[in-house]
Amino acid sequence: MIPKIDYGYSATLERLKEWMTNCGNHLGKNLNETETRNKIIDPLFISVMGWNEKQLSREGYLNKIGYYDYEFQSEEEKFILEAKRECVPFHMPNANVVKSTSLKNKYSELKEAISQGIDYAVPRSIDVVAVCNGSQIAVVYVPYYHTKECDTYLFKDHDRIFEDIINFYNLFSPNQSIKKELKKLLESKNNILIRSRPSFLQKINQKQQNPDDVLPNNQLATYLSTIHDKYFTEIISNWELLKKCYCDYEGAHQYEKNIEFVLRDRAPRLGKVVEDITIIDEDNDEWEKEQPVGPITTDKIVDIKTTRKTADAFDDRFTSYRNNSKMFLLIGGAGAGKTTFIHRFFNFILSEDDRNSTVWIYLDCKECASDTNLDTFIYQKIEDELFEKYSSLGIFDNKNTLLNVFANDIKRKKALLSLISEEQQNEKKFEIIEEIIEKDKQTYIKRLFEYIQKMEYSTCVVYDNVDQLDTELQKKLFLHGNAVKERLRTTLILSLREEVYYQHENDKTFNFSDCEVFHIPAPRIYNVLAKRLKAAKEELDESQMLFGIKNTKGMSITLKKLDIIEVLTQTFIGSQENTLLLEMLSNRDVRESLRMFKKIISSPNITYDDLLVAAGVSSIKAQSDKRIKNDELLKALALENRIHYQSSKSKIINIFDINNDGFFSHFTKLRILQYAQSNLTLTVGTLPKGFFQLKVMYNEFFRYTVNDLETFINICLSLQKEGALINLKGSISSLESSDFVSLGPTGYFYLNNLKLNPMYLALISIDAPITDENTVERIEDLYDKSKKAVSEFQKNKRYHDMANAYIDYLILSEKEEIEFLKSIGCPDIESPLYKISENIKDQINIGSE
Repeated sequence: MIPKIDYGYSATLERLKEWMTNCGNHLGKNLNETETRNKIIDPLFISVMGWNEKQLSREGYLNKIGYYDYEFQSEEEKFILEAKRECVPFHMPNANVVKSTSLKNKYSELKEAISQGIDYAVPRSIDVVAVCNGSQIAVVYVPYYHTKECDTYLFKDHDRIFEDIINFYNLFSPNQSIKKELKKLLESKNNILIRSRPSFLQKINQKQQNPDDVLPNNQLATYLSTIHDKYFTEIISNWELLKKCYCDYEGAHQYEKNIEFVLRDRAPRLGKVVEDITIIDEDNDEWEKEQPVGPITTDKIVDIKTTRKTADAFDDRFTSYRNNSKMFLLIGGAGAGKTTFIHRFFNFILSEDDRNSTVWIYLDCKECASDTNLDTFIYQKIEDELFEKYSSLGIFDNKNTLLNVFANDIKRKKALLSLISEEQQNEKKFEIIEEIIEKDKQTYIKRLFEYIQKMEYSTCVVYDNVDQLDTELQKKLFLHGNAVKERLRTTLILSLREEVYYQHENDKTFNFSDCEVFHIPAPRIYNVLAKRLKAAKEELDESQMLFGIKNTKGMSITLKKLDIIEVLTQTFIGSQENTLLLEMLSNRDVRESLRMFKKIISSPNITYDDLLVAAGVSSIKAQSDKRIKNDELLKALALENRIHYQSSKSKIINIFDINNDGFFSHFTKLRILQYAQSNLTLTVGTLPKGFFQLKVMYNEFFRYTVNDLETFINICLSLQKEGALINLKGSISSLESSDFVSLGPTGYFYLNNLKLNPMYLALISIDAPITDENTVERIEDLYDKSKKAVSEFQKNKRYHDMANAYIDYLILSEKEEIEFLKSIGCPDIESPLYKISENIKDQINIGSE
C-alpha cells in the first residue's frame, strides 16, 4: 500500500525545507519562465503545499487580454498566479504589507507583474492574485486595489517564507481560504509598527557567489555511516545488539543538577502522583527496595524508570491480562525509546512459554496518513503480519483449518446447504468464505482471532509509532485501537505522545480509565552513546583497517577502525559538554539526538587528521587526547555539508534573528528565554515550579516591544517547537494566551551556552540582518579570510574576531532600542532583560582570558 502524503502544517514545513534546499540547484542558473515554473513553482504548490493537477489550470486564455499562467481552484477559493523568470528578481520594500499602486521607480517590475495578474483576475471575478518568480511572492487582494487600503502581502525571499511560514501556509494551503486569510493579514494589527523597520542590509551569506555551496563528502563518511546505521539507529531486529545496548532510565548526573528544572520530558505530569517501581537488576542478585514518589497510591500511571530491569513491572500487568481485551498505553516524549522497549519486551522480557503462546501482531503506524481509512489500513496490516509470521497455524494453507475458522458462518447456512448436493455444498461453502475474505475484512480478521484464541493462543496487537504522527491522527488511532481491542477481544499496546495523553486525560470520550498507562522517560544520551560505542568496540580488533583514506593534504593513509571508535568515544563519552550539545538541542529526544550524532560525525566540516593514528607494524599504543573540539562539533551540526551557515536550513537557529513584530529587535527571543529562566523558581498556585502564563508575560514585559499578543504567541510558538519553551499542557504545535509555559532544555542551552559561544556568534553573524555598513564590511572581510586560512589557529582567530564585531554591533543596536523605549515611556528599562548584549561581551571576555 502506498502511504498517502500528509498535507498538515508540520509535514508541509518539512517539505518546504527540502524544497528550499532543492531550489539551490536552480536559482542563479538563468532559468527561463517555463523552467522556473517546472523546476521551482510547480514543486512548491503541488509537492509542498498539496495542490493537485485537477485543482489548477495552466495558460488559460482570455479574449483580448491573453494567456494567464495559473488559475488555482479549491473548494474554498480561486486565485490567479502570474509566473515570472527566476533570473529577474523583484525589488521589494522591507515591509510585509504595502499598497501596490505605491510601488514605483525601482519597484516598477513588481508593480507591472501585479497589474498584469489583476487584468486576468477581474474578468473572471477572482479576488486574489499572486505573483511569483521562484524566490519571491506577492499576494494581492483585488477588491482593495482601488481603495486607500493596503492590498499586497510580500514574501521577500525564501528566508522570509520560512520565517513567516504560518501565514504562508494559511494563504496557500488548498484547505484554507486564501481570500479570508489575506484580508485578515491586511487588516491585522500586525501591520502597526512600534518603530520604523530598520534598513537592514543584505545578509553576508546571500552575498556569496553560491550561498548553497557544499563540501565534498568526508573521506570517512561511508564508514561512519555504516557504523551509525548499525549501532546508532533504532535497534529493533538485531536482538543480541539490542540486549547489549538497551539503556534504561537513570537519575541525572551531578553536572546536570543546575538544569534539573528544564531537563525533563516535554509534557510535565501536572502534579500527578506517579508510582515508581524498581525490579531486580540483571547484573545484581539482590532485589532493590521500592521507592515511591510521594504517597503510595494505586494510580494508573506506572513510571518505567529503573536500571536495566523495568520491563518486569510491565510484564506482570501484561501477563495478568493477556487472555482478555485490555489496552496498554505507553506514553513518553518523542524519541524516548518506546519502540525499543516494545521490541525488547517481547523478545527478552516475556517468558519463553508466554512468547510461544502469544500471537504478537506488530503494526508500524508511521505509514498511516491523515486521510487513511483506518479499518482498511489496520486489518490489512494484521492479515499481512499473520501471513508472514504465523502461517504455521495453517490458517492460510490448510483446508480443514479454513473450514474451522469459518465454521459458525457455514453452520448458519446448514439447513440451506442440506438442500443441495455435496459437490454443490463445497462450492457454496467456498462462496461463503470468499465473500467474507474479499469483502468484509473486519469479519475475516475477527474470525481468525476467534480461531487463534480457541486454539489457546493469546493475542496482542501493537500500534507502534503512533506518537510520531500529528496530534489529530494520534487521537483517531487511539479511539480506533480501543474499538479493535473490543472487536477482536485482544490485548492491545499503543504508544502515545505525552502531550496527547495529558491534553485528554479528563476527556470521557477517550476512556483512559480503562487503560493500563505506563510512562517511559527518555534515557540520557550519554548512556545511550556509551553502550553503543562499547558494543562497536567489542566487535572490532587491532587488525581491522581502513585503507586508502585521504587526509586533507591528499595523502593516502591507513587507519585502524578501533582508532575511529576511540575518537568518537573520547569525544562524546570523555566530554560531558559534547554530550550535552546533543541532549539539549534535541530536547531529550533520543531518536533526534542520534540523527544529530550522524550529521556531526559525517560532516566534512570536521577534520580527523590530527586525531587518527596511522596503523601499522610500528604503531605504538599509547594514551592520547583524541577528542574533537566542541566548536568543531557545533560547526558540523550547524553546517552539515554546507559551506555557509543559513538558519533556515540548519538545526541550529539564529536566536538573534528579527521578528515581524513591529519593533524588529534582535533580542526578543532571548528576552523571552531570560524571562522564563528568571521564573524557574516561581510557583503559581498548585502548578509545578517555573510555569507562568503567556499573556501575563506579555502584559508584564513585552507589550512595548511586540505589537500585539497574537504576534507574541507566534514568536513563543516558534520557540516551543524547538523545545526552548515547554507547555504545561504538553502541546508542541499549538499555543494559546492562557497557556502556562516554562523554560525548556533547548532554551536553557541557547541562553546559557550558545549565546556566549564565539563559534556560534561567528556562524550566525553571516546570516544576521545588520543595519551598520561598517560592521557588515568588517565581518565579511574576516569571513573571507577565514575561508582562506591555512591553519586552525588562523581560522579560529578570524571566527573570534567575527564574534566580537557582531557583539559590538549588538551592543549599539540594544542601546538604540533602549533610547527609543525611554522616549515612549517604557517602564523597567534598567531590567537585565535590556542588557543582554553587554552581558554577552563581559562573559565572553572573561572566558577568553
